[in-house]
Amino acid sequence: MNDHTTSDERLLASRGAFERVIAAHVAAQPAPAPILAAPALKEAIDADRNADFTVDITVCIRVRPLLPDEENAGHYSAVAAINPSLHVFAPKLKYNGQLTANTTTVNADVVFGPDDETEKVFAATTLGLIPVALGGGVGTFLAYGQTGSGKTHTLTGVERCVARDIFNLAKEYRLLQDPSTPVSDDADFTIKLSFFELFGNQAYDLLNDRATVDILEDTFGAIQIKNITEEIIQTTEHFQSLITKASSLRRTKATAKNRQSSRSHAICRIRITNRRLPHMEDGMLYLIDLAGSEGSGDTKHHDKERILESKEINKSLQALKECIRSRALAATTTGKHVHVPYRTSKITVLLKNAFELSSAKQSRTVIVGTLAPSILDASQTVNTLRFMGPLKVTPSLKRRAKSNDPDDPATWDNATLRGWVSRAYPKVNPDILCPTESGRQICRLPEGEFLERCLQCEDVTPKKAKAFYLRLWGLLIDARTKDRVMKLSQRPGKLEAQMREMEDLEIMARSAG
Repeated sequence: MNDHTTSDERLLASRGAFERVIAAHVAAQPAPAPILAAPALKEAIDADRNADFTVDITVCIRVRPLLPDEENAGHYSAVAAINPSLHVFAPKLKYNGQLTANTTTVNADVVFGPDDETEKVFAATTLGLIPVALGGGVGTFLAYGQTGSGKTHTLTGVERCVARDIFNLAKEYRLLQDPSTPVSDDADFTIKLSFFELFGNQAYDLLNDRATVDILEDTFGAIQIKNITEEIIQTTEHFQSLITKASSLRRTKATAKNRQSSRSHAICRIRITNRRLPHMEDGMLYLIDLAGSEGSGDTKHHDKERILESKEINKSLQALKECIRSRALAATTTGKHVHVPYRTSKITVLLKNAFELSSAKQSRTVIVGTLAPSILDASQTVNTLRFMGPLKVTPSLKRRAKSNDPDDPATWDNATLRGWVSRAYPKVNPDILCPTESGRQICRLPEGEFLERCLQCEDVTPKKAKAFYLRLWGLLIDARTKDRVMKLSQRPGKLEAQMREMEDLEIMARSAG
C-alpha cells in the first residue's frame, strides 16, 4: 500500500470528525439565498435590462452529487454550497493523525448545490442568453471543471433544454416585439446549427466526420469559420439528433478520474438570422464544453504526447480566463485602459465579440464551474475555485456613482436620453424609441428591438436606423475605452452627413433597378 493510498484511507476513516468540522462552519453562515424559479421570457428580458449595466459576465458554480460508486467506497462531501457562496474544506492531517481543515470560500453570482437539477441551471443561466442571440447579440455559455466533475453532463443538459425551448421562445420573443402582427411557425428567424471542436489551434467539424475547418479574422475584423457545416434546424428532434452525432465524434481519452475525459473544447454554435430586419447582423449563441482540467495525480502517468496535450489545454484555458477577467475589469472600472488579449488562442479569437470592447454587438457571457464534492477531490476542487474566483469582478464605487455623464449613455436618465435622441436624430420619436427607458436600459436593448422601434417612426429607413444604433454605441464604446478624441458627440453634423450619403445611395440603387 503506497503513501497516497494510506492517506486516502485515513481521510475516509476520519469521516465523523471531518463532518463535525464542516457542520460547525456551515452553522455559522447566513441562510442561502434562494435561486429563482424558471421565469417567463419577458421576465428574463426585463431582469436583464434592469441589471447593472456593467454586468455582462455571470460567474456560477455547480456542485454535483456524490456518485453511487463514490458512496459505496465510503466517500463523503467536503463542499458546502450556500448560495451565493461556496465553501471547500481541504483536509489536513497532522503528523499525529489529528484531522483539521483549511477552508476556501468563493463568492459567485449563483451557486447550485447537489440537489439543483439541470432545469434550474438552464433557467438561471441560459434562458436569458437566448433573447440576446435573437436580438442580434452574442450569448455564450461556458462549462469549466475538473474531469469527472459533471461538466459535460451540465453542458449536454443545457443543450437539450435549448433544443426543446428555442423554437417556442423565438415565437414568444417575436410576439413581444410586435404583438399586432401574427407570428409565423418560424417567427421569421432562420436558425442554423454547427458543431466543432478545438484541439490546440486545430478545429474539426463534428457534423462532417471531423473535417478540418479554419477560424479566421477577415479584413473587416469579423470572425469567419471556413468550411464549417451548418444545418438549418426547425424541430427539437433534429437539434437533439445533431447533439448526439457531434458528441460521438468528440475527442476523449481515459484518465485516472474519468474513462471519457474531454480532451478538446466542444462548441455548439447557433446562428440566428432575422429575416424581417436584413440590415441587422446575425445573432450567435455559443454553448461551449471546455476541455477537462486535470490535477497532478491525473497526469503523472501521461506519456510525452499526453503531457504536451495537457499543456495546450491549460494554455487555452488560461487565455480564456485572462480574457474573461480583463473584459469584466474593463467594463467595471475607471481610469487606466485594460487590454483584452483575445488573440492569444483560437477559442478567444472565436469569442472576439464577447471580449472586444469596441464591438457594437451586445454580449452576455455565463461561465459555470463544476465541482466534484468528494473529500478525495478537495485539492482539485480548490484549484477549480482558484480559476473561477478571480472572474467575479465587483464594479467600482466610482463607476456606480456617475449620473447623467454627457459622454456616457449608460448613466443617462430617461429625460436626458430623450433629449439626446431629439437632438441627434429628430425623425426618431422618443415616445416610440424610449418611452420609459433609461440610458442603461436602452443600451441593453437588443439591436433587433432598437431597429424595430426606430422603423415605426415616419421616414426612418433600415439603414438610417442602423446608423443611429451605431451612433449610440459609438458613445458607449468611447465611454468604455476612455477614448474621447474621436467621439461622435464632438463632431456635430457627421451623422447627418452619413444619412444624406445613404439617401443618395438608395436613390442611385432605385434608379439602377
